[in-house]
Amino acid sequence: MPRAMEKDNNKKRSHSIIIGALVHDIVEIKRALQEDADCINHVDDVLGVSALHIAAADGNSALVDFLCKQPGCDPHLLDRQGRRAAFLALAIGRPDICDAICVAAASGASPEPAPQSPHP
Repeated sequence: MPRAMEKDNNKKRSHSIIIGALVHDIVEIKRALQEDADCINHVDDVLGVSALHIAAADGNSALVDFLCKQPGCDPHLLDRQGRRAAFLALAIGRPDICDAICVAAASGASPEPAPQSPHP
């Protein structure tokens, strides 16, 4: 497949996970992830948020839990305004969702490497 065509397909899958999150369609989200697992951390060009940000801001705890359990999900991911999904959950008065995201982050659901000591 030519690169331009492959890039368009990846963009469509990334768009699908965002649309799925916006309409609370877990089937669409699963389909997008099956086609491209890397779309889990896609930040939409227009909205400036990821599917996890959308789920947290909507107070959708089931979707937050599902997304946080996906391989490679980055709970530390910042949206275009520099906010984490956990912050958005707190902003709508859902500390339970914030806690779920923080637990995922603490359990290593993030691709960020652990800090290393400067001394061996």
